[in-house]
Amino acid sequence: LYSWQFPHFHALSWNLRSEYSRAGYRMCSVINPRICTSSALTHACALTLMCSWLAPTLELTTWAFAVDSLPFNLYFVYLAWQFKRHGDAHHSRKLFRYSLAYLPFVILLMLITKYPVGEPHTRKPLTLTDLESVLTAEGGLFGLLGDAFETKPRHKASIMHHHSVD
Repeated sequence: LYSWQFPHFHALSWNLRSEYSRAGYRMCSVINPRICTSSALTHACALTLMCSWLAPTLELTTWAFAVDSLPFNLYFVYLAWQFKRHGDAHHSRKLFRYSLAYLPFVILLMLITKYPVGEPHTRKPLTLTDLESVLTAEGGLFGLLGDAFETKPRHKASIMHHHSVD
């Protein structure tokens, strides 16, 4: 989240520079536009490094996450580069809009490709190709979420017991 916020908020503030300036806010996009665009690009590159190398190296995710997220990270870098290169409203809007979709996608992808906490890394992590079979298997979506958060899905009997009035 730390590195994501820079391309996101710099792109957002870019089109509001005149309003920030009139209101007396000392925003990076007003005071030093070059730092604003450079910072967006730097942090987009940092996200690519974190997703493609750091997360799997620290075994927070599998290497499938690195491969699956790479095209999305590279496109984020490309949009940040275009924002830095042109420094206009069109490119800042494209970067901002993409940042809105990027974050939930990467978080979901991390969740799907993570290693189980506290277990040896012998179990195959859930991948996007397994998604269809998990959703159609017994337990459906709740089974997927139960596996992702490493909880066991409750059976109907235990749910009924928890909600019964004594």
